[in-house]
Amino acid sequence: MPATKITPAHENAFYHDIARLEGKWKRVETKNVPPSGGGSAQMRRGQVARIKLTEGPQVVDFNCWSEADSREHFWSGRTRILEGAHLTVGNRLWSTHPWMRPMITIVNDTVRHAPSPGGGAGHDCIFARCNDKIWEIASGRRGHANCQDNLAGAVAAFGLTGFDVHDAFNLFMKTGIDPKDGRLFFEKTDGQRGDCIDLYAEIDLIIACSSCPTGAGDAGLADPIVHGFAIEIYDLGGVVLPGEREEHRG
Repeated sequence: MPATKITPAHENAFYHDIARLEGKWKRVETKNVPPSGGGSAQMRRGQVARIKLTEGPQVVDFNCWSEADSREHFWSGRTRILEGAHLTVGNRLWSTHPWMRPMITIVNDTVRHAPSPGGGAGHDCIFARCNDKIWEIASGRRGHANCQDNLAGAVAAFGLTGFDVHDAFNLFMKTGIDPKDGRLFFEKTDGQRGDCIDLYAEIDLIIACSSCPTGAGDAGLADPIVHGFAIEIYDLGGVVLPGEREEHRG
């Protein structure tokens, strides 16, 4: 069965207008996430979350839940079918059954995605989050920092636990599938200090991010350099969007 073809969100003038009027956005919250740590925030429908590389190249694991019902959360597999294995401007993040609706639309991506000889591409929707067990299996190290624990710790303040953490949208992560043997691979991110990706909330959300202990992805599970990053939440600042759709008026 081939991947489903849906109308790309970037064909809608509404999302173009959001990005075009960036200079009028109002930043209402900033959270600085330390290296190998996690952070979380609430988003209201119609806000934008900017995930920004403030220190250097870094992979960021992203989770999100409906604030109204945490059983509705990001569905990596369904998003991969509907949108593709690597996401950028115009792609949506879809939620779990039975809701199965867009939670987020990507409205801006500053990364200069470079072609990879092996077919790697950025903003991954293939890999699972790392946990302590994969670090132990792959490197022999027990109790290593990992995205599962980072995300669980980040959302504890909202009453969520490690059981609520799910497979991530891996921001800035450059991955692919080897055509020779079908094995997954990852390589150094194209993201650089100052790069960001902007995520528009289609519903009220809780979001969480982890500074992945694999760093930029170029050292595998050896001893990578790991950077922190920032989560910035923006209101649209009362901007009247020329392409605004009726259902987005709040």
